[in-house]
Amino acid sequence: MTDQQLKDLVEEIHNIKVGIKTAEQHLKTQMALLEECRANGLLDRYESEDGSFYVNKSRFRSITKASYVYSKAVKDLQEREKVAGIATKVETTYLRFEMPKVGTEP
Repeated sequence: MTDQQLKDLVEEIHNIKVGIKTAEQHLKTQMALLEECRANGLLDRYESEDGSFYVNKSRFRSITKASYVYSKAVKDLQEREKVAGIATKVETTYLRFEMPKVGTEP
């Protein structure tokens, strides 16, 4: 691969990352609008027996996600196991593409 091909590859990755970030922000905004529609009852007529909403061949359903917040005692135990060598360390190596900060290009 030539130097120019490498630079072109990195530029393409950069452009894809910008597109993904823009699309994710747009999706977040649109999903918030859809949630607002649901909260205002505008999706009620599209609700099925299973609680899902079907609009234009797309299915939307309410998801509840549970997560846990652990006490300081658990976090302290984790730290002690790290220090004592009891905890197993797992390392993964991969390339992370980082967008240049505005005004800091080399």
